[in-house]
Amino acid sequence: FIYETKEWDSGVGIEGGLRFDSVELDNVLQGSRDFDTFSGSFGAHRHFESGWFIGAQFAYTERAPNESELFADGPHLATEQFEVGDASQSKESGINLEGTARWRGEHGGFGINLFTTQFSDFIFLTPGQTLEGGALVDEADGLPVFLFEQDDADFIGGEIYGELFVDGGPLGADWEFSSSLDFVQAELDGGGNVPFIPPVTLNGDASAEWGAWEIGAAVTIAGDQDDPGTGQLPTDGYTTLDLRGEVNLSDFGFGSDGTEAFIEARNVTDEEVRFATSVLKDLAPAPGQNFRIGVRVAF
Repeated sequence: FIYETKEWDSGVGIEGGLRFDSVELDNVLQGSRDFDTFSGSFGAHRHFESGWFIGAQFAYTERAPNESELFADGPHLATEQFEVGDASQSKESGINLEGTARWRGEHGGFGINLFTTQFSDFIFLTPGQTLEGGALVDEADGLPVFLFEQDDADFIGGEIYGELFVDGGPLGADWEFSSSLDFVQAELDGGGNVPFIPPVTLNGDASAEWGAWEIGAAVTIAGDQDDPGTGQLPTDGYTTLDLRGEVNLSDFGFGSDGTEAFIEARNVTDEEVRFATSVLKDLAPAPGQNFRIGVRVAF
């Protein structure tokens, strides 16, 4: 691979890279598959003295299918699926366009990133059938059959974020506030939605610091995922609240900077959370209300 970047005094910059890979995968039953992949990218940006930054990037990428996508033929107990690969799969490729704009000042900043990606021969898991005892079945070894298939797919998404710093604010603390909004939409050209895509999600975080002591709270609000993809159930949205407190022990002579004792309360309201990105979301929710106490040591 090669990567080059150039920055001028005017604040204008460019960057680009090229990468070549050769992949060979062997299987005792299916034989060998060879792939030569190429990826390239080019981007341009500019910094402004006012604190603004704007940039855009174009990228073309290729990915060889992995061993499971080619040769799988059996139960995957960690995901509760009977996976079946396809040894004739071709490499996956994508064209990505991304743009970003952000502003940063003395007391914070905000920004937006937007992207679109068009995939050719996108590889994904979908319910299907396999041969067992000479007959086609949609369940094997007591598990639902999922096939690795390919289709063109279009992704579009982005992120909006911001942060604010207040030194010597209320209660005599140094305050930090941050928030972000993430969204992704992904559809298959053959119809339907790409599975395991996260819903629109809003994150907010606030913390207050008094020297070595710090407290904070974080809120996550996730929307419903009503476009889960073939074979997947919709996922309900959720709202979670996390609390934390910590003390920097290095200020008292223990360890290097970053050594701290902490206490955390996660999912304080004991919300039922099922991540749309999880293969096991319908079987096992995320942890409910839980607490952690610990020490992190830096050397």
